[in-house]
Amino acid sequence: MDPNRPPLLRRILRRLNNSKPMLLALTLQILFLLVAGSVVIRTFTPPVEEMPGNYRYIVSENDTPPPPPNPDEGLGSGELDRQMESSQAPVQPPDIRQKMTDLIKTENSDSNFKLDVDFGRSLPDLNLKLPPKPNLSPVPKPVVTRERAEAIKKRLGLGGPGGSRHPFGIHSPEPGVTGIRAKFTCYVGRYAQGDWNHNLRLDASGQRIIFGSIPNLMTQIKRWNRQLDAAIEARPLDLASEELFRADPPAAFIYLTGHRDFTLTEAEVANLRRFVFEGGVIWGDNGLPGHHSRFDIAFRREMRRVLPDPDQELLPLDPDHAIFTQKGSLLRTLPAGVNFSAFPVEAARMDGKIAVLYTPNSYGNLWQIALDERGRVLEVFDEGTVKQPHNTYTARHLWSRRHTYYRNVDEQSVTQAYQLGINIICHILLQHHGF
Repeated sequence: MDPNRPPLLRRILRRLNNSKPMLLALTLQILFLLVAGSVVIRTFTPPVEEMPGNYRYIVSENDTPPPPPNPDEGLGSGELDRQMESSQAPVQPPDIRQKMTDLIKTENSDSNFKLDVDFGRSLPDLNLKLPPKPNLSPVPKPVVTRERAEAIKKRLGLGGPGGSRHPFGIHSPEPGVTGIRAKFTCYVGRYAQGDWNHNLRLDASGQRIIFGSIPNLMTQIKRWNRQLDAAIEARPLDLASEELFRADPPAAFIYLTGHRDFTLTEAEVANLRRFVFEGGVIWGDNGLPGHHSRFDIAFRREMRRVLPDPDQELLPLDPDHAIFTQKGSLLRTLPAGVNFSAFPVEAARMDGKIAVLYTPNSYGNLWQIALDERGRVLEVFDEGTVKQPHNTYTARHLWSRRHTYYRNVDEQSVTQAYQLGINIICHILLQHHGF
């Protein structure tokens, strides 16, 4: 052994003295682990898990059960109440994998209570008598107020000398498309902005509709139902004037179309609100198929001004609505429109009757394609000149671009669009019959 070599302890102390930074770092790490471990243990210590009713699980021997509930308060409005009242599956206890060992019962607990330690497979029988469910009567049908009933009769001219009569010449018809006898005129709404006549042609004065989608539709209605005397010449009505209420015969509906953004004037909004109050129907037909087009956004926005009541918003019609299921309906399902747009027909109601009807699939553009007597597409085109007023013509720009710019423009889609049109008109005409 080397006598000059320092003892072992002295050598260890010398080396530790030379490595003070390492010792400081080691000490800090030990302190950090101690503190972090304490926080983690506190964070993940399982809390007391309470069960509905008079029981709870205890994770500590020193824990105590909650005081018994007041029997007069019942179960309150918790999840257990709602599920028991609706006869759904009972509330399951928390998914705790670690098995609990102690189950403490309160003073009011049932002695026959059993619970699987794996949880979730049984619940205590609380033996509570819930109050009986109220006997809900069906929602009554909307009742027309006396004020509105008088306004409808006055505008439509219902009643009068010689007994009840109807302005459209309807006499005890069978409900639906077949059996109805009526004489009516289609009125097109002329509003200040937008392009209300985009699928129609006017004469030089701009006051008469000479051909286009609506005259084509009226012609087809007369061909398919000879008891429906539809005036071929559609008439424009200024929405801001009193002619909306003085039209002869009175307007069962006002047809609005276009494919631009528009804003109704205050006078137009007030007149349309009065029009639907007096039994009229606003029929909006989107000139740009589908939702979120310029006309679609504008029409929905303006109808909220006409009918601001949130209970009168536009909602999709059920597939089994009378428009499709009325007797003699020519079409039982919703057809696709231009570019295969097939969004549901929508309606806003007033006193249970349709006040606003909206067809978002651009059926009016399909009515620009005329059919002949045999139901085939009539390729006699509108060339921009008036050959003979009120004759049926096919829009050349629409038909010639059916394979490039437009889609679903063919004989079948055009026929179905006409069939939907007559279904809608018959339903509107019969809305206030027998009022």
